[in-house]
Amino acid sequence: MTKYFQLINNNASNIFLFLISFTFPLGIYFFPIQTPLLLINGFHLVLYFSLIYLKVSKQIKLFIGKSTRYYLILLAVWLLYGFCGLLWAKEIKPVLQDMFGLINAIGILIALQSLLVLNNFRIKPFIQGWFTALAVVGIIGLLETETAYHLDKDWIAVIMKLPIGHSIRYVPIATFGNPNNYAVYLIFSLPLLLMLRNTTTAISAKWISLLCMLWIILLTQSRLGIFSFLLLLVISLFMLKDIDIAFIKKQIHPLVNLYIPIILVALLIIALFNWPFLQHLSFSSYFYTNNNVANSDQTRVGLIQAGLEMFVASHGLGVGGGNFPYYINQHLVSIDTYGSCNPHNWPIEVLSQYGIGIFTLLATFAIYIINQYIQLLNRFKNKGIFKFVTCGILLGIGYLIMSIDPSNFMRLPMNWILLSMIVTLVDCLHENASEFYDQNNMPSHIGSPVQ
Repeated sequence: MTKYFQLINNNASNIFLFLISFTFPLGIYFFPIQTPLLLINGFHLVLYFSLIYLKVSKQIKLFIGKSTRYYLILLAVWLLYGFCGLLWAKEIKPVLQDMFGLINAIGILIALQSLLVLNNFRIKPFIQGWFTALAVVGIIGLLETETAYHLDKDWIAVIMKLPIGHSIRYVPIATFGNPNNYAVYLIFSLPLLLMLRNTTTAISAKWISLLCMLWIILLTQSRLGIFSFLLLLVISLFMLKDIDIAFIKKQIHPLVNLYIPIILVALLIIALFNWPFLQHLSFSSYFYTNNNVANSDQTRVGLIQAGLEMFVASHGLGVGGGNFPYYINQHLVSIDTYGSCNPHNWPIEVLSQYGIGIFTLLATFAIYIINQYIQLLNRFKNKGIFKFVTCGILLGIGYLIMSIDPSNFMRLPMNWILLSMIVTLVDCLHENASEFYDQNNMPSHIGSPVQ
């Protein structure tokens, strides 16, 4: 027994990095536990156990780069202000739920950075966990498009109001509660493909994952998701244009000879078995709706206007964490949001609930991070390390675009994991570029910084 415990202890950083990225997409369907405040799940348990392990083994070590320091200061000020919001918030419980999310955000950053240091900057287990979970939720999503059966009871209640055979009944949501959150997760999987080594197995995984992600995003009918996916794909190809021709041929050859035929056959089979969905799916559904029903654009404009009205009514202080839905449901704003009560827009979510102060700090931090990545672009010429810089930039661009898609971004662990990844990557490449490169990429030599 001691031997097994020793084996686990020696591989603890690998195990926790894998489980953190694997469990958060599974959400409430992985060891759900109802508490008086909110529903926690297996991801939270993994996070807390990893922090306990790091504390007991005295392995809590942050990079302490500038980005990490500024991010921790932002979260600390945000947390303090959030608790102050209890003084004027209409509802107390949503405030506490938001503060729980912020506390988890701090824990995610500490766990991720400490585990990477403990693992000698090897991020491979994290990437493996991410794509293992991606395979699971991908299968669930495809099954939903076949059966119109969904795990989420709230979503089922929504689609049951629609006519039998309506395309929305077949829209995949997997474990994410709605198609927007699902699309966001798929979008952020694209930059992480760049992290994979260029082995034959990894190249196969890249092409298969890429095509499957695009197919599922199309099925979610998320216009912003489709736009973001194609944009990030084009940007990544443009930024990595200096890859040699031999390398490109190496990737294209198996694609043409093997993967495209396999994918085409697979899509044909899916189409044949999934005819009810495809029969009712029209690309016009991405842009138009029934004249008697408010479309997505009208609803989102209404939510933005409602959020700005809350901001003004609170004299710039914000209405309190998580209180956006309360103001909508209690008709404390004059704007019609057509039955939707969540912000569906991260900047508006922050501005309306936390006021101009936190919004300004968050925007300033975002500008600072953008500037840090620009410095990295100018610093490294070597295409090997440039690949990781590109990954961080794509994550940042995807975050800026897709943050206006989820209904409530504040409480999504995905939000804080992505921010922690962006911050961790920029500090790691600034402070420990050589170690990170040596542990995560090819045996070729890392380029010297440009003076």
